[in-house]
Amino acid sequence: MTTRSLLRSAVFLAALIALDQGLGAGLGSLLARARSGQGAGLVQRALQARDAGILVFGSSRAQRHVDPAALERGLGLSAHNAGCPGQALAYARMLEALVLARGSRARLFVLQIDPKHLFVDRSARASVFAPFYGESAAVDQILAADRFAALKLQSRSYRFNSLALGLLRAVALPGAEADGNGFTPHRGRMGRAAAGAAPDAFAPPRTADGRYPFLPRMRQMLRDFVADARARGIDVFVFLGPRYRGAARTPNWELAARAELGRVVASAGGAYAPVDEIAQPELRQPALYFNRSHLNEQGAAVLSALLVREIRTAFPQLAGN
Repeated sequence: MTTRSLLRSAVFLAALIALDQGLGAGLGSLLARARSGQGAGLVQRALQARDAGILVFGSSRAQRHVDPAALERGLGLSAHNAGCPGQALAYARMLEALVLARGSRARLFVLQIDPKHLFVDRSARASVFAPFYGESAAVDQILAADRFAALKLQSRSYRFNSLALGLLRAVALPGAEADGNGFTPHRGRMGRAAAGAAPDAFAPPRTADGRYPFLPRMRQMLRDFVADARARGIDVFVFLGPRYRGAARTPNWELAARAELGRVVASAGGAYAPVDEIAQPELRQPALYFNRSHLNEQGAAVLSALLVREIRTAFPQLAGN
């Protein structure tokens, strides 16, 4: 290769890098302004609310079930719901890591978790955190699961892959939720057909001796979620939320997961309680459900009141606020 060819290649590569950096910087400015939508907007609203006294983490079952206003009335601390539909432990862990990296002054983290989260890795769904690569070691570790992923994330524009149009929409047409507390209850009641349908048929694999193997990565994420908050003086309350089961029995894999969740949370210094239809008879009424997995607005009010009671029991110091 001649000197001229090398020079042209170097100039071309420099132009590509400059374009990548410029495009990434532009998208980053949009990200900082996003406040609505189910992706980056949710993350930004949570980061903006990082100093609330109570932050709620979880999936749509947290977003639809936990009313921050009820927590505020019952515990005397400001609250924000940072739940996100379709997500699981990886999302909660990465959001927590960013909140902590930015110096949250929260007093309590509340995490709604499901037993199946110990068996299913949904880290790939949490790519919305790619634009924050480099801000937190915990986020980087989850995003860069292999060398190829780590290489791609060096590109600032690649980090916004599949997010750009959503960011433009969130900035140009912000939704009403941009100024809310994150709680979006379901309205309406579950129909008879839904109430009589078969429950979730999920079942994890079993070992030859009949045990249900938990994913070590998921167990570690849960432990790290609790331990990192505790290291910064923030209390953590992890709870199981309700589902409508009708007359169906609790499967053995779920019983095993419930016990394991309690052990992991306690070992890291957090508090754990089932605030579900098994432990709380009030939550067995079909009129409180929108579908088999989600409470409606009335059910969320019942759950939020029960949650306040459980938190006050676990952390009596908060009751004096």
